[in-house]
Formats: sequence, C-alpha cells, structure tokens
Amino acid sequence: MIGQGPVGSVQRFKRNGTKTEQQRNGKILLSLGLPMTHRIVMPIRAENRWLYPIDWQQLSGSIRFERAGRRCEQCRRPHLRRVAHLGDGRWWDAEATCWRSSQGKRITIKGGFALASIRVTYVVLACAHLDHDPGNSSRTNLKALCQRCHMIHDAAEHRWQRWWNVFRVRALRDLYEDPRVTRERIADR
Repeated sequence: MIGQGPVGSVQRFKRNGTKTEQQRNGKILLSLGLPMTHRIVMPIRAENRWLYPIDWQQLSGSIRFERAGRRCEQCRRPHLRRVAHLGDGRWWDAEATCWRSSQGKRITIKGGFALASIRVTYVVLACAHLDHDPGNSSRTNLKALCQRCHMIHDAAEHRWQRWWNVFRVRALRDLYEDPRVTRERIADR
C-alpha cells in the first residue's frame, strides 16, 4: 500500500498477488483510511436497493453506532454480543449486572424462573424505518433496533406483505389459469 497519510488521502494497493501491508497487518481500512469497526452488512434485496439512498451504509452506521451508542434504541441490548434472555423480552445485562425489561429498564425478577428457560441470542443491530418507507431516510424516521425489536416493529407490515403475496398469486392464477383446471382444483378440496 502506498501512502497511508491523513484521512481522505488516496491509497493504492499492490495488485501483483503479493500481500499488501494492509493484509499483513490484518486491518481492513475504509476508503477514508480509517480502520473498519464491524463487518456485518445488512442485506437489502436487489429489487429494493434503488429505494435506499446511495449513502445508506454510512447513514445506517451513524444511526446504529453514533446516535444509539451500539445499543438497541428500544430495549438497550448491545450490538454484536451474546445476550441471555427469557424469551418474553426480559434479558440479562452483563455490563450492568441486572435484568432488563423489553423497554430496557432495570427490573427485579420475583418468584424466580427455571434455569432451563434461559436462552442465548447473538444481537445484531439494524437500522429500521419507522414508517416502513425506505425512501424516507430522514434521521427522525430511523431507529437502531435489534432483531427482536425490529421483528415486533415490522410484524403488521410482514402480515400485510404475506397477504398481498397470496392475493397476487391467486389473482394471477385467476387471470391465466384454464377455468377447467380451476374447477378441478376446487372440486378436489
């Protein structure tokens, strides 16, 4: 690698098959010359990619890591950590050594619980659109959520999408299927 200067400098990498200085050090540098802090990239379906802004990765990173401080903004679970939980939203915060509710508030568990009911989940933060519109990427419409909180937030949208997909397939079948095949299929029920 040539020129590892200040932020924003142009960097060139060797292409002749030998390991670069960057590969030998084991660091991955961003285009700005800063070390990369995470490697997980949230998948976006190819057909939806055009809905997101060009700088989505940077915008998502600033929401998840700068504004939210690497924690879910709903339940406060930490990013890229294994978290013990009871399955109903209550989870063990190892840093604060206390149980937390699904809203991230400290709680005490009265009456105990069965040790077998504890599960462990690997938490990964995602940047969620509060209005479910990927075209609306204003910072007030974005929230850093863990998998659990993101699925709960999107549950109604997922139910609607599932209904729409079934409706669309049935409508296409009604338009293009031979009526005799349709009658036979209905008679077989």
